[in-house]
Amino acid sequence: METPDERYVRELFARRFTVELRKIPETTEEKTADFEMLDQGQRVAVVEVKTLERTPRTEANGWRKDPGGGMTRKDNAPKRVGTWIDKAWKQLRQYAEPKVLVFVNDETGIDVHDLEEAYHGVMPYGTEELGYIYNSASASIANGRIKDVKGKIDLYVWLDRKYDGGRLAQVFPTGQPSYTETRTEGPTFRCTTDEGYGLARNFGCPELECQRAPRSAEI
Repeated sequence: METPDERYVRELFARRFTVELRKIPETTEEKTADFEMLDQGQRVAVVEVKTLERTPRTEANGWRKDPGGGMTRKDNAPKRVGTWIDKAWKQLRQYAEPKVLVFVNDETGIDVHDLEEAYHGVMPYGTEELGYIYNSASASIANGRIKDVKGKIDLYVWLDRKYDGGRLAQVFPTGQPSYTETRTEGPTFRCTTDEGYGLARNFGCPELECQRAPRSAEI
């Protein structure tokens, strides 16, 4: 049975990109991917959908009140992303076709850069003029259980579902002042292989903008 999140992805891909997804029937014998991507009726890729849900701001979920009356917690976004990469690979690995992992993000304070941090294990902060500081707090994620599988997923697609049309997002980096950014629904693409690059072009991803890791592209 198709979930609401899967339907959202299937309908968005069809409406905006004329990319056809067809649900793969689940079996009791082995884990399956969510969809097959079709081109003229032929399977050209398999697709898994994972959702980053917005968690309630409670102490049970690791949140604590700050002196200003707000809620804060230690950043766990890369860990959440890494967990989904690991689980998605177990559903995609049985297929010979190129593999696509779609993140549907409903959580504020998380964006595509958390995917990049989980993948590489480092996050640069700074500018060319002032220099960069590299935060390697997520090295254990990138070099842990996803180390040997993250690059076997050909294309990552990131969707910020709650920002259709472009809206302000309030972001609270740990240990830094909060700031706002204008975020769109996306998608943002991350290609790790030539096959993934080719699939991204099916979405109209501009040739010079859709780079392989570590860069991303948004249209």
